[in-house]
Amino acid sequence: MKIHSLLLVGFNRIAVPTAVLLVALYAHAHASLVHSLIGGLFVWPQDELTQSLGVFRWVAGAWLLERLVTGSISATHRARHAGASPPRILLNFVAAIIYFLATVAMLHFELGSEITGLVATSGVLTVVVGVAIRDMIADFFRRTGAQFRAAVPDRGLA
Repeated sequence: MKIHSLLLVGFNRIAVPTAVLLVALYAHAHASLVHSLIGGLFVWPQDELTQSLGVFRWVAGAWLLERLVTGSISATHRARHAGASPPRILLNFVAAIIYFLATVAMLHFELGSEITGLVATSGVLTVVVGVAIRDMIADFFRRTGAQFRAAVPDRGLA
C-alpha cells in the first residue's frame, strides 16, 4: 500500500471525529449562543445545556482519541507483519479503556461526581474477572502454543 493511500485512509478515519470535536468545543465555549438558538425549540436551562455540551465534548474527544490510537496500532501492526490486520480484540480492548477513562473524567469534571469509589470498584472488579477467567486464558495460550509447535517443525537446534 502506498504512503498516499495510507494517509487517505488515516484522514478518512479521523475527519468526522475531528469535525464533531471542533463543533463540540465551539458549542461548549459559546453555550449562551447555543441556548439562544435552541431556546425557541426546547425549554432547557442554561446550566444544564452547558453541562450537556461538556459531556458532548468529552464523548467527541474520546471518539477522536480512539480513532487515532487504534489507527496507529493498526498501521504499526500492518507495517511489522506484512499487511496483516491486528487482532480485533486488541483494538476493542484499547477502545474500551479510552471510553472508560473518558467516562470517569466526564463524571468528575462535568457532573462533579466523586470518582474514587468508582475507580476502586472497577479495580476490584478487574481482579475478580481476571481470577474468574484465569483458567480460560491459560487454556487458550496452552492450545495456541501446541498449535504453534505443531506448525513449526523441530530442527534439533535446541
